[in-house]
Amino acid sequence: MEGPLPYPERVEKADAERFLELSIRKGWPVAALRIAPAADRHAVLAVSALYAAEAEKAGKRGSDGVVRFLENAGSFLKGTVDDLLALARETGWIDREGRLNAFVSPGLSTGRVEAEIEFAEVLRSKRRLEARAALQKKNREVNSKPSGIVPEEPGDEAFMREALSEAKQAGEEGEVPVGAVLVMGGKIIGRGRNAPIRLHDPTAHAEIRAIREAAERLGNYRLEGSTLYVTLEPCPMCTGAIAEARVERVVFGASDERKGAFGGAVNLGSSPAVRRSILVTKGVLAEESLVLLKKFFRSKRKGD
Repeated sequence: MEGPLPYPERVEKADAERFLELSIRKGWPVAALRIAPAADRHAVLAVSALYAAEAEKAGKRGSDGVVRFLENAGSFLKGTVDDLLALARETGWIDREGRLNAFVSPGLSTGRVEAEIEFAEVLRSKRRLEARAALQKKNREVNSKPSGIVPEEPGDEAFMREALSEAKQAGEEGEVPVGAVLVMGGKIIGRGRNAPIRLHDPTAHAEIRAIREAAERLGNYRLEGSTLYVTLEPCPMCTGAIAEARVERVVFGASDERKGAFGGAVNLGSSPAVRRSILVTKGVLAEESLVLLKKFFRSKRKGD
């Protein structure tokens, strides 16, 4: 450690800039300054001297300024006022009579230092948030499967016929003939058919009823890896439920230009609004589904 200097130390702009870089440290011991690089030690002592100088100018003791330093700009340091004053005496920042032995360059102030630190912290916080958001976006891109239209797979027609069976039963019960089955691992784990009129429940669409049955059977609200077969293109309400249930693929028969949410009226299957990428296969046994619907509404118009 160098001995006391015969001439006053100078508090320069470069000290404030270096101090700003050091302020990101948390819990840095004052004692560690004795073995720190000279530029780092000089920056810390210079800014503490700035506080001491302003205190003396206001008619207070320099040590009062050091107290304020450790409470504000120097709060990242771990140590007491006595520790810092002892180091200042050792390095000549305080003379033998206990007076501040430093000269502050014009334009420097404690307020300016604190403002710079606050701005830097806000900027660092913003960058951390941006970095976290970028990482989350990257993770979503890596973990999510590509959305969009996929071709029909073997077995799709067989499961769609099961959905058509549910749709026929719905029509016989006076409901719009829409049916659905939910499949996982090649097995049906949930069945549903339209029943909003019979159950007095506007949410009792075939898709939602199939999802509810499957979730209850599995004891899990997430149905990852499952495929939903439904005779009519799902509406926005059902699409939201499909996304929340983590259904992987939707296979539907007839398109719905009025309410369909997979391209019929709107396209929510790959929308950020549902926060899921849902694979879609369209038009499986579409003609059979349309025949059921047309027959039902023709019957309603005739008053049957």
